[in-house]
Amino acid sequence: MGSCIGKEAEQDDPPAPPEDARRTRLAAGKDISVDCQILTGGLEETVSVCVNSHHLVSEAKKVIMEQSGYEHKAIVVKSLLAEAVVVKVGDSVLTDEQPLADESVEDGATLTVIVDTEVILLRSTSGQE
Repeated sequence: MGSCIGKEAEQDDPPAPPEDARRTRLAAGKDISVDCQILTGGLEETVSVCVNSHHLVSEAKKVIMEQSGYEHKAIVVKSLLAEAVVVKVGDSVLTDEQPLADESVEDGATLTVIVDTEVILLRSTSGQE
Protein backbone atom coordinates (compact mmCIF):
# COMPACT_ATOMS: atom_id res chain seq x y z
CA MET A 1 0.00 0.00 0.00
CA GLY A 2 1.26 3.51 -0.77
CA SER A 3 1.92 6.25 1.69
CA CYS A 4 0.38 9.71 1.80
CA ILE A 5 3.50 11.29 3.27
CA GLY A 6 4.61 14.09 1.01
CA LYS A 7 1.48 13.87 -1.13
CA GLU A 8 -1.45 16.23 -1.06
CA ALA A 9 -4.99 15.04 -1.44
CA GLU A 10 -6.58 16.04 -4.72
CA GLN A 11 -7.87 19.57 -4.32
CA ASP A 12 -8.59 20.46 -7.94
CA ASP A 13 -11.98 18.82 -8.31
CA PRO A 14 -14.62 21.00 -9.96
CA PRO A 15 -16.03 23.53 -7.47
CA ALA A 16 -18.87 22.16 -5.41
CA PRO A 17 -21.25 24.73 -3.96
CA PRO A 18 -20.49 26.29 -1.62
CA GLU A 19 -16.74 26.12 -2.19
CA ASP A 20 -15.90 27.67 1.19
CA ALA A 21 -17.79 24.90 3.01
CA ARG A 22 -15.90 22.30 0.95
CA ARG A 23 -12.53 23.85 1.80
CA THR A 24 -13.45 23.94 5.48
CA ARG A 25 -14.58 20.29 5.34
CA LEU A 26 -11.35 19.17 3.65
CA ALA A 27 -9.18 21.22 6.03
CA ALA A 28 -10.71 19.27 8.93
CA GLY A 29 -9.77 15.97 7.31
CA LYS A 30 -6.45 14.18 7.04
CA ASP A 31 -4.71 12.41 4.20
CA ILE A 32 -5.28 8.67 4.21
CA SER A 33 -4.00 5.93 1.94
CA VAL A 34 -6.47 3.34 0.69
CA ASP A 35 -6.06 0.32 -1.56
CA CYS A 36 -8.72 0.15 -4.24
CA GLN A 37 -9.62 -3.01 -6.09
CA ILE A 38 -11.16 -1.76 -9.33
CA LEU A 39 -13.46 -4.14 -11.17
CA THR A 40 -14.80 -3.40 -14.65
CA GLY A 41 -16.02 -5.45 -17.58
CA GLY A 42 -12.55 -6.68 -18.50
CA LEU A 43 -10.17 -5.08 -16.04
CA GLU A 44 -9.25 -5.94 -12.51
CA GLU A 45 -6.55 -3.84 -10.93
CA THR A 46 -5.49 -2.61 -7.53
CA VAL A 47 -4.27 0.94 -7.00
CA SER A 48 -3.16 2.71 -3.83
CA VAL A 49 -4.67 6.16 -3.61
CA CYS A 50 -4.15 9.07 -1.23
CA VAL A 51 -7.42 10.85 -0.40
CA ASN A 52 -8.66 13.23 2.26
CA SER A 53 -10.71 11.53 4.98
CA HIS A 54 -13.32 14.25 4.53
CA HIS A 55 -13.63 13.83 0.77
CA LEU A 56 -17.19 12.91 -0.10
CA VAL A 57 -17.41 9.40 -1.53
CA SER A 58 -18.33 10.96 -4.91
CA GLU A 59 -15.12 13.06 -4.81
CA ALA A 60 -13.04 10.04 -3.84
CA LYS A 61 -14.48 8.08 -6.79
CA LYS A 62 -13.02 10.67 -9.16
CA VAL A 63 -9.59 10.57 -7.50
CA ILE A 64 -9.58 6.77 -7.63
CA MET A 65 -10.68 6.58 -11.26
CA GLU A 66 -8.11 9.22 -12.32
CA GLN A 67 -5.36 6.94 -11.01
CA SER A 68 -6.75 3.76 -12.54
CA GLY A 69 -5.80 2.17 -15.83
CA TYR A 70 -9.44 1.99 -16.94
CA GLU A 71 -9.65 2.91 -20.63
CA HIS A 72 -12.81 5.02 -20.26
CA LYS A 73 -11.73 6.80 -17.07
CA ALA A 74 -12.01 10.27 -18.66
CA ILE A 75 -15.73 9.68 -19.23
CA VAL A 76 -16.15 8.39 -15.68
CA VAL A 77 -14.31 11.35 -14.12
CA LYS A 78 -16.12 13.93 -16.25
CA SER A 79 -19.68 12.63 -15.95
CA LEU A 80 -19.56 10.38 -12.88
CA LEU A 81 -22.88 8.58 -12.79
CA ALA A 82 -23.74 7.33 -9.33
CA GLU A 83 -25.22 4.14 -10.75
CA ALA A 84 -22.15 3.48 -12.92
CA VAL A 85 -19.54 3.45 -10.12
CA VAL A 86 -20.12 1.79 -6.76
CA VAL A 87 -17.64 1.86 -3.87
CA LYS A 88 -17.79 -0.75 -1.13
CA VAL A 89 -15.98 -1.50 2.10
CA GLY A 90 -16.54 -5.18 2.74
CA ASP A 91 -20.22 -5.76 1.97
CA SER A 92 -21.27 -2.16 2.71
CA VAL A 93 -22.00 0.17 -0.22
CA LEU A 94 -20.79 3.71 0.48
CA THR A 95 -23.12 6.69 0.05
CA ASP A 96 -21.92 9.35 -2.44
CA GLU A 97 -22.95 12.31 -0.28
CA GLN A 98 -21.10 11.14 2.85
CA PRO A 99 -17.48 11.90 3.78
CA LEU A 100 -15.22 8.84 3.76
CA ALA A 101 -14.65 9.21 7.53
CA ASP A 102 -18.40 9.03 8.16
CA GLU A 103 -18.47 5.78 6.17
CA SER A 104 -15.75 4.33 8.46
CA VAL A 105 -13.04 4.51 5.79
CA GLU A 106 -9.70 4.80 7.58
CA ASP A 107 -6.04 4.84 6.60
CA GLY A 108 -5.11 1.42 5.22
CA ALA A 109 -8.67 0.47 4.22
CA THR A 110 -9.36 -1.65 1.16
CA LEU A 111 -12.16 -0.41 -1.08
CA THR A 112 -13.83 -2.31 -3.89
CA VAL A 113 -14.73 -0.06 -6.83
CA ILE A 114 -17.18 -1.59 -9.29
CA VAL A 115 -17.55 0.18 -12.64
CA ASP A 116 -20.51 -0.64 -14.88
CA THR A 117 -18.80 -0.42 -18.26
CA GLU A 118 -22.08 -0.88 -20.12
CA VAL A 119 -23.55 2.28 -18.56
CA ILE A 120 -20.32 4.22 -19.24
CA LEU A 121 -20.24 3.16 -22.89
CA LEU A 122 -23.93 3.97 -23.36
CA ARG A 123 -23.24 7.40 -21.89
CA SER A 124 -20.29 8.01 -24.21
CA THR A 125 -22.05 6.88 -27.38
CA SER A 126 -25.18 8.90 -26.62
CA GLY A 127 -23.12 12.11 -26.45
CA GLN A 128 -24.08 12.83 -22.86
CA GLU A 129 -20.52 13.24 -21.62
